[in-house]
Amino acid sequence: MAPPVGVQPITTVYTVSVLAGLRVVRGFAAARGFAMRSITAAIAAATATAIVVSSSFVIAAIPDSTTRVITVCYTKSSGALRLIDKATKATCNSRTEIELSWNQQGVKGDTGPQGLLGATGPMGSNGQNGLNGANGANGLNGPNGVAGPTGAKGNDGTNGTDGAPGAVGPKGDAGTAGANGADGVPGLQGPPGVNGLNGAPGRDGIDGVSMSCANERVLKQTSPKFKLSAACEPPPLASVAQITSGEFHSCALQTDTAVKCWGLNNYGQLGDSTNRSSNLPVSVTGLSGALAISVGDAHSCALLGDTTVKCWGYNVFGTLGNATNSDATAPVVVSGLSGVTAISTGNAHSCALLTDGTINCWGYNAYGQLGNGQNADTNTPVAVIGISGAVAVSSGWMHSCALLADGGIKCWGYNGYGQLGDSAVGNSNVPVVVSDLSSAVGISAGHNHTCALLGGGTIRCWGWNGTGGLGNATYTSSSTPVSAVGVNGAIAISAGGDRSCALVAGGSITCWGDNPFGGLGDGTNISSNVPVTVTGIATGIALSSGLHHSCAVLADGTVNCWGYNVYGQLGDGTNTSSNTPVTVIGL
Repeated sequence: MAPPVGVQPITTVYTVSVLAGLRVVRGFAAARGFAMRSITAAIAAATATAIVVSSSFVIAAIPDSTTRVITVCYTKSSGALRLIDKATKATCNSRTEIELSWNQQGVKGDTGPQGLLGATGPMGSNGQNGLNGANGANGLNGPNGVAGPTGAKGNDGTNGTDGAPGAVGPKGDAGTAGANGADGVPGLQGPPGVNGLNGAPGRDGIDGVSMSCANERVLKQTSPKFKLSAACEPPPLASVAQITSGEFHSCALQTDTAVKCWGLNNYGQLGDSTNRSSNLPVSVTGLSGALAISVGDAHSCALLGDTTVKCWGYNVFGTLGNATNSDATAPVVVSGLSGVTAISTGNAHSCALLTDGTINCWGYNAYGQLGNGQNADTNTPVAVIGISGAVAVSSGWMHSCALLADGGIKCWGYNGYGQLGDSAVGNSNVPVVVSDLSSAVGISAGHNHTCALLGGGTIRCWGWNGTGGLGNATYTSSSTPVSAVGVNGAIAISAGGDRSCALVAGGSITCWGDNPFGGLGDGTNISSNVPVTVTGIATGIALSSGLHHSCAVLADGTVNCWGYNVYGQLGDGTNTSSNTPVTVIGL
């Protein structure tokens, strides 16, 4: 049986419910004599098929994925059911209403002959997605995409284990690493020492003539509790009162209060108003009346007779203390500082001991080396917290220490190797007490270690010991003081770049630790974890250890230096390193 004219056959057959008391018929086949116009208009001209309800009438349904309900009117005429669109008639009058609904597929009827092509209906809704097909083979890799923006910085990783120090490279333009300069001038005078043995009787004088000692001179030492006097010995014509050695330069304070410097001068640390390095001493511009000097990595400072301080050289971190961060090739005044009795310079910071026993520091402070409870740099002096009764101060590479009147020591700043001596490894921006130390008379802070001179002439050191700088016959670092082997009768101590030296009563000097450039002065370039004697020095009266070189003042007022000399820091007119002492020319 062919479907009504203009209706396309479909494969879906639906249930029809006949209401108003008529029976419900389910399951049907092809139909006849059915008028499609009303039902087609009511259901938006969608495709339909004829459905047999009985042998005497036909209705039609439209496929959909959901149930639809349409109410129509019908009359029975000549055995056929006519559907009338209720939308065009207000009521069905005497006709019976039929509600058509469909949601279930019936049995497919036989296919009738092809009808005339109907008008194209509107596009139906999309069908459900089919099952995913099997994955195809991987395609060839495409070209690399454009790099994305840089991600945020990740968290810091945990610290690795300490490695051994590498070989020293050439100096960078603005490096901060380096060794401690010489210690500041002595602190307050300690109690008198035990009287020495009587000297041999002098020759008889001329009868009736009396002569007192003239021009007695006192030479400044690292230890504040020792005073060396050259009794009845007139000073040499060109006498040096103090020597101080930094990273790659040195300075000498002469007895006439003038200051001369030599070595590297890339930041103006020689103070002669230039940036020219010199392997001979040059005079510091416009400086007179100096009482004490101290040099750091790339800057220098002088304590003047009016108790003020002037500095020159590197100033990026406020190292000169003059409220600016501009380098200076000639001395500038440290702001707001007076009543100073001693000074000491470190890598890029400086400290001053005041007459009231307190300490002020300024400059680089990333590790707390200013001791003011903070880690911000400052270009003017700030007070160190918790220090009173100090008699000496010493600044190392990134830490500082104070000697107290009771013989104790406090330190602050970088503590990666135990150089603060408080039995711990961890930086501190306030002073901590050095463990097990109560009879110190001198203090010197080095690169990553610290040494103290004790009242009995022995020495104890603490901190990094990878090259034997603690002098205790081991290479094991220590966060508490250990004794330097075989040092007795010491009267001064100076800790440099992983190396230490001691001035011994009688004038000899002994050194231990790092020695790649002859800084131990024993004629070798072999490091030693026990003290060795510096060759050819028997009348030393003062000394200072720099990064890889050391210098000593002799009793005749001359200066000898030894060790690394690439920048002329030995002052002998050459740039050749020497593992034995050479004489500084022009002092």
